[in-house]
Amino acid sequence: MSWRHATREEIYRYYTEEFPSYVDELPSFITAKGPKQYALAFREPHPVRKDGIPDKDFIRRDTWQTNVSG
Repeated sequence: MSWRHATREEIYRYYTEEFPSYVDELPSFITAKGPKQYALAFREPHPVRKDGIPDKDFIRRDTWQTNVSG
């Protein structure tokens, strides 16, 4: 199996199909000016790609906005 970056449309389609009742209910802290990062936590640690780095139970990523409306 190989991985590729999902398109914005694929991500939108996934969330609208899997979580339709939550699409319009973003938390109040998610705005056009922030947050600058988000994190996801996992129940079990997962391996990382670099050697010598311990397994992690979370990932952190920068956010981005295309314009004020998202």
